Amino acid sequence: MLKHLFSLALLVSSATSFANTQTLGFTEGPVPNFYALACVVNDTTSYVRVQYGWNGGAWHTTDLAPNYQFSSSYTYSFPNENRSPEFLVVLRTQMQGDISYHTRAYASPDQDCAHGKTIHIRQNGPNFWAEGEELYNGAPE
Repeated sequence: MLKHLFSLALLVSSATSFANTQTLGFTEGPVPNFYALACVVNDTTSYVRVQYGWNGGAWHTTDLAPNYQFSSSYTYSFPNENRSPEFLVVLRTQMQGDISYHTRAYASPDQDCAHGKTIHIRQNGPNFWAEGEELYNGAPE
């Protein structure tokens, strides 16, 4: 009887261990990246009109409310491709006109902004600008 209980405990332990290694159909190792992901955060007290897109792709426009954010993703052709067009952002302001930025997005396993390149929109009086790691002013070359 004790021998059967030990065998049953070993079988359950092995099945649990196998189930814990299953992630999105892959076994063991890190979760693969399926997207390039950029997130734009409005850290101002004003609505900001933002145009955005992936270089060579369609453009989108949104009126981003104060203290809100949105994400935009580029789906890779295969897991861990980790190559994407540059992400383009244009702040459409009345006082300053259009202010353009471009950047490389971060590779991400999902569309959660915690894994994406974050671009913060800032304001000082009537002046707006964007800040972010490796964020460049103007159109890409």
